[in-house]
Amino acid sequence: MTLQTNRAQPVKLHRIKNAALLLDVSKPTIYRLVRAGKLTLVKLGTRASAITDESIRDFIAAHTQSVGNGS
Repeated sequence: MTLQTNRAQPVKLHRIKNAALLLDVSKPTIYRLVRAGKLTLVKLGTRASAITDESIRDFIAAHTQSVGNGS
């Protein structure tokens, strides 16, 4: 019998201030995006929160426009 352990990949997190800098928005906007379900917030304690890197990447991808070739 083989014992297998499933190790989850570490989740990269960004504190609220850093997430705001990455998206070039204010901290209140980050909280609005969380309430709207567009970013994922992780509570790190009673006074600390962070946003998942994956949700930031998904948000950027969803709001990226392709530029046509002009024809």
